[in-house]
Amino acid sequence: MRTYGWVLALGTVVSMAGWGVPRAKAADYSFAWLDPDKKIYVLQNRKFTKAGRPSVSIGGGLGLSNPFRNTTVVNGQIEYFLSEELGIDVFYAYSFQTNSAVYNQLRSQVPTALPTAREFRGQYGALIKWIPWYAKINVFNSILYFDWHFATGIGQIASDVDINTNASTAANYVAQTLTGFYLGTGHTYHLTENFDVKLDLLGSFYQAPEFGNSGSSYWFSNFMLSAGVGYRL
Repeated sequence: MRTYGWVLALGTVVSMAGWGVPRAKAADYSFAWLDPDKKIYVLQNRKFTKAGRPSVSIGGGLGLSNPFRNTTVVNGQIEYFLSEELGIDVFYAYSFQTNSAVYNQLRSQVPTALPTAREFRGQYGALIKWIPWYAKINVFNSILYFDWHFATGIGQIASDVDINTNASTAANYVAQTLTGFYLGTGHTYHLTENFDVKLDLLGSFYQAPEFGNSGSSYWFSNFMLSAGVGYRL
């Protein structure tokens, strides 16, 4: 009985000591300051929707795959999403070309054996876009909502091939139209209900003659990285 009495007395002292300790408030653990719209873990409730709302965007970027040309790209897109996960994208891109440092070095070192250089001019096509991930991140204590998409499609590529191999003579361009198969991925960052910013990586895969306009046909690829601004109706 004496042992139980000591235990009871100790428990009473500890309980009385706890009365003076301030209790943690629920607000101290609330994430309302970070995401006032909804709980952070609730992502299925999209703040910005796309289904049934067409979007128009313009942008620009760089070509990444041609070692003999510096490529600048301007592009435009029209999107329409059938649901929040699946949509259609029609695009057009035009490229501006200048000789790269690699090509200029070859002209000076091997002026009679220049490589065949293919320049993309315009390309257009249609893509199917799939958005498996919708997310949001904290950027300087502000919530930024974005979609991560993957795309595949088909289109046409208008290209010019310089078949001249001698630096002492003028360029000799041959026009070729190619069929391209496209794969891509990118992000759409929602700024408001109507405006967003897009970041896209799009690759085209096509068959063309090995030496520009002669030789066996092989598969080649060409990638472009672009950023743009979109308006959703």
